[in-house]
Amino acid sequence: MTWNLNGNPYEVHSRALDKCGGRGEFGYWMEMGLGKTAVALSDFLELWLNHDVDILIVICPNTLKRNWAKEAETWLKMDPNIRVWPELGSVIDMPNIFIINYETLIYSGGEEVDRLINRYRCMVVLDESIMIKNHKAKKTKWLLQRKTLMEYRRCLSGSPIVQGPHDLWAQLTFLSANGKSNYFAFRNYFCRMGGWQGKQVLGVKKDRELELANMVDQVGFRARKDEWTDLPPKIYTERRFDLTRDQTAHYTTMRDDLIAYVQGEEIEVHMVITKIMKLQQISSGWVNSEEGEPIKIPGKNPKLDLLLELYETRDTPIVVNAHYRHSIQDIFDALDKKKIPYSFITGGMQDEDIEAEKFKFNTGEADIIICQVRSAKYGHTLLGTEDNRCATAVYYENNYSLDDRIQSEDRIHRHGQTNDSVLYIDLIGTEEEIDIIKCLQHKSNVAQSIIDYFRR
Repeated sequence: MTWNLNGNPYEVHSRALDKCGGRGEFGYWMEMGLGKTAVALSDFLELWLNHDVDILIVICPNTLKRNWAKEAETWLKMDPNIRVWPELGSVIDMPNIFIINYETLIYSGGEEVDRLINRYRCMVVLDESIMIKNHKAKKTKWLLQRKTLMEYRRCLSGSPIVQGPHDLWAQLTFLSANGKSNYFAFRNYFCRMGGWQGKQVLGVKKDRELELANMVDQVGFRARKDEWTDLPPKIYTERRFDLTRDQTAHYTTMRDDLIAYVQGEEIEVHMVITKIMKLQQISSGWVNSEEGEPIKIPGKNPKLDLLLELYETRDTPIVVNAHYRHSIQDIFDALDKKKIPYSFITGGMQDEDIEAEKFKFNTGEADIIICQVRSAKYGHTLLGTEDNRCATAVYYENNYSLDDRIQSEDRIHRHGQTNDSVLYIDLIGTEEEIDIIKCLQHKSNVAQSIIDYFRR
């Protein structure tokens, strides 16, 4: 396939398009920063110029909708009619590009997609296709029920597997590349099971690893940053702090509750994550009341003091990742008290406000940006200025989602990074957190590692 966009392609782009070759179903398994958006746009434009398709439908996380519209306007050698559902433009009978987020598929947005795929020849792109990993989710079922109405189908993901091989079932089914049409047949064939009643996925079966890899390779193009770029290595480290006496008392009670739970007969993974999150919340200076409302633990906050110390001794601008809104407010209050300018990205912000905050950070107006992990993980470049690149990310808190961790790390590990290395610092208050954080750093199964640790 030819390159149909403004500018010249990198070799990785040409290789991806050549392997796709205009086939009906294909996966661009390309890590963040390698240009899979541009590759998909070039792919579409060739099909459109050859009169093979009429419309490109992009289904993506909500935070990426504007990015797709901007990229299309920048790269395409055409003047496309773009509709971003539901914010931009009046109803266009046949836009060239229709962009919608996953969550609205099962509501009014799905009705519009139904109209388009039933009336026109469409190329449908699932950006961050890991979003359909849950075989029981309504959006997953909605897409799989309609896939045969979509002329061309593409999956885009840098991390198509997060928790285990079962993450691939819906993505491969969408691409008609799954020989095991039933989810449970696929899981039982490829996944090594264990845990309570043998229902937890522990990894891929050793004798099926090559078969699964070949299945993914046959239907897509896999590209990792360390193969195609000269990006610097990632370095992981921890900084320790001691809990206060009050924090320790709350922490010990909650830790004992978690130990008792994982040693019981019935274990639910989401409950394990919920309990470990409560432990982390205590180390951040908060504890839940009996009604579930967060209450500030009186006294000092050693984790917050450590964060401020790291800021004062920084070598580059820093990104601070946190999970809880009350923890983020603690950070805001501390920075305001010291009159330190900062930027932030949190849930519920409008696109224009996010762009303004990123602009402050990337132009040097602020040299620290506070990011709520899940809200800032997709589509944002946080590199600071050209002469003072951000090469340090601090994890004040994690949410123990492996996908969120991988995506958030890539905000500063991408094209344009000029430092010799990129540093990730996790703030650690207890021995238990060390093993748990190492699971995230090494991209392991977090929930199972937590269960194994506390059982020991």
